[in-house]
Amino acid sequence: MPVGLIETYDEDSAFLLFETLNDWGLELSNVDSMKNTILEAANAGDGDYESVRENWENTVSELRYDVDWYEKFFQHYLMLSPILDINDSISERTVLDYFERVVRNIHEYEISGTEAFTEDIYKKTRIYRTIVNASISRYTDSANNKINDILSRLRKFGSTQKRILMLYTFTRIDNESSIIRALLIVESYDVRKGLASDETGNTVTQFYSTTCSTLAQSDHQVDFLQSELVIRAPSDDDFETAMMRKTFARSDRTRYILTRYEQTLISGDQGSEEQIEHIAPRSAFTANKYTNWTTYLDVGKDEFEELKHMIGNLTLMESSLNIAAGNDPFSDKKEKYKQSNFEMVQSISQHTDWSKEKIQERTEKMAQEAPDIWNFDHWISYTNVKWFTSE
Repeated sequence: MPVGLIETYDEDSAFLLFETLNDWGLELSNVDSMKNTILEAANAGDGDYESVRENWENTVSELRYDVDWYEKFFQHYLMLSPILDINDSISERTVLDYFERVVRNIHEYEISGTEAFTEDIYKKTRIYRTIVNASISRYTDSANNKINDILSRLRKFGSTQKRILMLYTFTRIDNESSIIRALLIVESYDVRKGLASDETGNTVTQFYSTTCSTLAQSDHQVDFLQSELVIRAPSDDDFETAMMRKTFARSDRTRYILTRYEQTLISGDQGSEEQIEHIAPRSAFTANKYTNWTTYLDVGKDEFEELKHMIGNLTLMESSLNIAAGNDPFSDKKEKYKQSNFEMVQSISQHTDWSKEKIQERTEKMAQEAPDIWNFDHWISYTNVKWFTSE
């Protein structure tokens, strides 16, 4: 591919060239345009140019290769800006406009000047990266382990909007116990909202942004956070109903959900590579070799399409055992289940058969337990959770 070299005599000409190319419609990323904006301001005398350039390059380097959707950092960072007082979400389409507004009003910022501003961006970038990658190391070992476990769970559940609130938490709250509590509250809200609400991503982003603004004015930030999220979250009844009706794909989100159920039965992880197991095979009605399943499920094909992905028909299981169990009849599968280290699999192995009624009963039981697992009072113990193990 041909490459052309264009040399300019000074920075002003370079910035003019950049803007001209942009006006001609040549594709430039928002991050490229933001870099040009901040360097142009530094070149005009508002900060040391080389320091600003170094801070920006360090920021992009920190994000580009180690954070998924790294441009979202700038959206989330700006939503916490006291200059903007934003009551709306910042999108990919509007992030550059907001960034330029901050730079124009840089001396109204709590950290005045482009050099201090880019230093703050770089500092927040390093925190953001450790949040996304669940690699917090600034507290005691036990707190770090607990915090990173929660961050890993939140990443598996998906969605990036909550990173706004997490960035606020790690930059404005110092106490490690308060941080752990705040993250658990966010986790419960995120799961309830994700499974039992039809809110759009922009609506959730806007809510997180305004919540951070009001949190900054509270003397008891975690208590205030809890009260705000409890009010907005789906109720226990709505959450239970959603769990009863929802179908679950084979995904990281479903694996996360099943892992949290398993963690109510044991302390810690199983330490093995697990897979999602469909107890009644997904293809029970589309392959001749599953005719025994169609017999004792006693449902039609259309009804089974709804049953097979219900939470009550799913479990975690070691990969090797999952492969060995395959799509065998339940009487054969349960012998493999008895070898599993997963408590939920052991409970399933106690059944003599697996039917439509068993799927529905287990789904109902797991739905009933969901509000206790994803609750907003995170000092309770889960040791009294009851499981569906009997006939």
